[in-house]
This record gives sequence, C-alpha cells and structure tokens, in this order.
Amino acid sequence: MPLNQKAKITWGLLKRIWKYARPYRWWILCMLLMTLTTAGLGLITPLILRQLIDKTLPEKKFTPIIMADCCPCYYSAPNRIIKRDSSAV
Repeated sequence: MPLNQKAKITWGLLKRIWKYARPYRWWILCMLLMTLTTAGLGLITPLILRQLIDKTLPEKKFTPIIMADCCPCYYSAPNRIIKRDSSAV
C-alpha cells in the first residue's frame, strides 16, 4: 500500500478483528465505561464553578463558598477521582 493511501475499514475487517477481541469483550466494555465515566466527571468541576460565578456570587450567598473552604473535598472530589484513574495508566 502506498504511503499516501489510507487503509479502508470495512465490516469484514471489523468482524475479523472482533473474533480476536471477543474473549476480552468484558475488559473492552469496562474500559469504555471507565472512559465515559472519567469524561463525565471531568465536566463536574466547570459546572460547579459556573454555579458559583453565575448564581452564588451575584446573589451574595456565601454558604457554598464557605463549604468549599471548610471542606476541600466538597468541590475537589471529582478531580481526585480523575487524577487517581489517570495515574494508573
């Protein structure tokens, strides 16, 4: 195959690959679920910050900010989970 030509992915090729991957299907499913979970948890921190910036600060409700100061795990738990999962790779 020339260097500038892309390999074609066909259903036949995918079926042939699946025959070899089938014994590991539960590992593949777990890996996919962990990837989706990690991506979802990565979205939590920006959502919390948006809540703080858009609603908490303008309404001068400082209880969530105090909670974040008193209990660091209140807002940083998703980041710790993501860092722990990514460090295992």
